[in-house]
Amino acid sequence: MNFENLQNYKEEFETIEEARLGGKFICENSLEINMQNAYKLISLNRSIVEYYYSILSYGIVFESGFCYFVKEHKTDSESTRYDKQFLDNFIEYIDIHKFLKTLDSSFISENNYTFSISALEERLNKDMELKTTANKMIFIKKKSTHREFLEQLLTKLKNDGFVESFNSREGKYRLLKSYKYIEDIIEGIVIDE
Repeated sequence: MNFENLQNYKEEFETIEEARLGGKFICENSLEINMQNAYKLISLNRSIVEYYYSILSYGIVFESGFCYFVKEHKTDSESTRYDKQFLDNFIEYIDIHKFLKTLDSSFISENNYTFSISALEERLNKDMELKTTANKMIFIKKKSTHREFLEQLLTKLKNDGFVESFNSREGKYRLLKSYKYIEDIIEGIVIDE
């Protein structure tokens, strides 16, 4: 690939642009063919794509099975605004990660983990510790039932690019490799005692 034949990759670049502008992950194990093709294009033409986006002041961070964009050369005010937003969202994900790992210890990004909302709900209905944790998650607004709580939680995970629904009628989901982003950050936290 070179700059002259970018038109041949119009659909892939549209998907990449949607991800860049929306702050989304581009995942190798996505169920969406456009996302898979975008990931392949980036990984096979990494240096050209990196150069192209560097002109727009964006960098691409590559991890195992996923990538995402970061804005380069921020001003202090943009950096402060981004850091607060990132921290607020990240604090929520600490609680979400702990909840999901308690709910099912198999909940990891590396094995194309699939699950159903019904199985999660069944486990939640039986475990008092999980119910207490769910009630403490104040960022989930609608939670009059366990099903509503899980639906809101999965909507957040889906909107942030960490899960995809592959059978909406039966409530089945796949955990995307991008969830490793959360796992890595949480594992990297060192708590001084």
